[in-house]
Amino acid sequence: AVVLAYAARTVRRNDDWSRRDSFYSAMVRDNPSGAKGHYGLGTVIVHHPATQEKGVWHLKEAHRLQPSHFDSISDLAAFYHQKGDFATAQPLFERALEIKPEHSAALNNLGLNHLALGEWEQAFMTFDKAVEMFPDSAEFYNSMG
Repeated sequence: AVVLAYAARTVRRNDDWSRRDSFYSAMVRDNPSGAKGHYGLGTVIVHHPATQEKGVWHLKEAHRLQPSHFDSISDLAAFYHQKGDFATAQPLFERALEIKPEHSAALNNLGLNHLALGEWEQAFMTFDKAVEMFPDSAEFYNSMG
């Protein structure tokens, strides 16, 4: 009986593992208070028009459940930036950098977001700070033009 129970569970879990969205959905189903599942599901579905809203909700939920979860807030900021919603992205990039101030991509993204908002001085101050922190990275010099 125990073997049959485990076999049935394995068959059920095979469906969960077949696609990334079903894998993360199962994580959320099994542990709704875990940030990792919400983050994973959010990153998978946020870029599909039919599931964008739900993806944003899952990324926000991951951050709510674990406020120090850098990736959820950084990915949410990048999503809004890519959509052209720079005003919404700005405080999210800033929050991400409060969590991980040494993250080079987040610094670059913040600078690019300042540029998109027409905030030239803040953009160049951000890039200058990034160059000081990462003098060997050409990424910031390229972003500055």
